[in-house]
Amino acid sequence: MQDREIWGDILFSQKTVTEQYNHYANECLTPEVRDAFLGLLYEEHRLESAAFDEMYKRGWSREAPAGEDLLQRVRDEFRQ
Repeated sequence: MQDREIWGDILFSQKTVTEQYNHYANECLTPEVRDAFLGLLYEEHRLESAAFDEMYKRGWSREAPAGEDLLQRVRDEFRQ
C-alpha cells in the first residue's frame, strides 16, 4: 500500500469509529456510560480531524476551504 492509501484507510476507519460511538452514545440509558462514549467520541473526532488535515496537507484531498459566502449561507440556514 502507498502512503495515500494508508492515510485514506485511517480516515475511513476513524469515520466508522465515530459513527459507531455516536450511535452507542445516543442509545445509552446510563448517564455514566453515555458520558464515557461521548468522551471517546470527542477523542475519535480529534483523530479523524488530524487524519483529514494530514491528507489535505499532502494534497490528497479535493476539498477546498469554504468561502465566506458559503459560511454565511450555512449560518443563516441554521439560525432559521
